[in-house]
Amino acid sequence: MKEETSEDFYFTDEEGWFVQVEEQVYCVPMEAFARRSATFEKFLVVRLFHDALAGTCEEHSIRLDQLDPSGQDVVAGSSEYPCITKREFESLLTYMVGKHWSDPSLYSLQDLEDILRLGTLWCIPEARWFAVRELEHTNGFENAKRLSLACKYNVSDWIKPSFISLAKHHILASEDIAVLGTALSTLIIQCQKERSQFRASLVTANPPAQCDTSHERCSDIWPQLWQVIALKLLVFKQCIYWEDDLLSFVDAVYKEQQHRFPLCSDCYGGIKDDLHYNGGILLQEASIIDTMLCCVHEHFGFPEADGDKADEEDEEGLIPKDW
Repeated sequence: MKEETSEDFYFTDEEGWFVQVEEQVYCVPMEAFARRSATFEKFLVVRLFHDALAGTCEEHSIRLDQLDPSGQDVVAGSSEYPCITKREFESLLTYMVGKHWSDPSLYSLQDLEDILRLGTLWCIPEARWFAVRELEHTNGFENAKRLSLACKYNVSDWIKPSFISLAKHHILASEDIAVLGTALSTLIIQCQKERSQFRASLVTANPPAQCDTSHERCSDIWPQLWQVIALKLLVFKQCIYWEDDLLSFVDAVYKEQQHRFPLCSDCYGGIKDDLHYNGGILLQEASIIDTMLCCVHEHFGFPEADGDKADEEDEEGLIPKDW
């Protein structure tokens, strides 16, 4: 296939290097790339050592879609190195040369995903950070896409909120399954199933907290009120991860049902204290979610750590798995 020269990314100054992706040839400030990427810094050393003419002209353009981060040639799209497309590279170049620096909203969702992918693959922390920041404010960035990208490109801060948002539904939408893939979809569906089973068990179980037995009337009312709470919880769509959120839910039902089940405030206060100090129920749903989140971390190789460490490097200048 005949090579074509890029009209938008052809910088013929003293720092320009000729590179090729698919059939497109670019002249780009490669040394500027090397200053911002541990991968390209290593790559330039390897290339110059093996071929002094590499990147000096179109005839000796460097195939970026046929190399691995160590600078060695491989077959494009092989298991050793994933395929790089012209579209992805041009999205990254648009960022690297500051084409939209004054208005980041000009980047599409696809542009930002491309920047995130190559910024991760080639260890360009600032590109990764930019893509993560802008994606968070981009319309149409749904939770399924967010979770999928988080697992592909190691954005740990996105995993828990996205997973919980998807798990809150009783059924995972078919379009979300298509985005998430088999592994993530299976874990979310399993979480939904276990959460539903847990809530269903509360309907027939005894109340998880006891009422003051000296108040006989309240002692009779509390099991009935609890059954109403459990039934309402069964049809409640949201995941309840935090203890305070479940207590707030119980408070809302208590106030709503006051005319039917006039549990006195003193007894209700004692029940809430009992739930707080002795009731594993407040932590059970969170435990189900946390177990599934651990499976996500294990499957995709995330360390057990919170926070996106995009700017930290190890002693060799390599970016760790959890950015």
